[in-house]
Amino acid sequence: MSDDLNNNKVVEEISQAEADDVLSKIDKESSFRKVAGIWALLVSGIAVLMSIYHLVTSSGWWMLDAMKHRSVHLTFLMVLTFLLYPAFGKKKKGEGPSVMDLVWLAFSAVSSIYLLFYFDEFSLRGTAVLRDYIMGGIVIVCTLEASVKRMLARAMV
Repeated sequence: MSDDLNNNKVVEEISQAEADDVLSKIDKESSFRKVAGIWALLVSGIAVLMSIYHLVTSSGWWMLDAMKHRSVHLTFLMVLTFLLYPAFGKKKKGEGPSVMDLVWLAFSAVSSIYLLFYFDEFSLRGTAVLRDYIMGGIVIVCTLEASVKRMLARAMV
């Protein structure tokens, strides 16, 4: 037992970049973009707003129709996905989203929040019009792209 206490082990120090590299190879959940500055504040703010929204709606203080609730939930998730997972190439620490990420983000946010504002009109109309089909198609493509981003990010590690 005293041998274990006297056994001195040398611990090698590595840089934060090397530690992040090792972590990304081992931990599949760390394969997202590490944002900094204003982008970090934006991502944190959106995540906090999403948490508050879900706490308020689940507590019963404020209720939405199921379809409207799903629309808001999908909007939060899509925005966070396109902010945190890069469209092309490897992620770089502190780098914000690319123009392509922002284009995907805009399409996904507009198309998924569309249902929140037009669900009542759609329900009363009873049938879809061209605008509904276009927004539905966009949200499907954006959802598929977000899913592919997440799965490729996990597969690349």
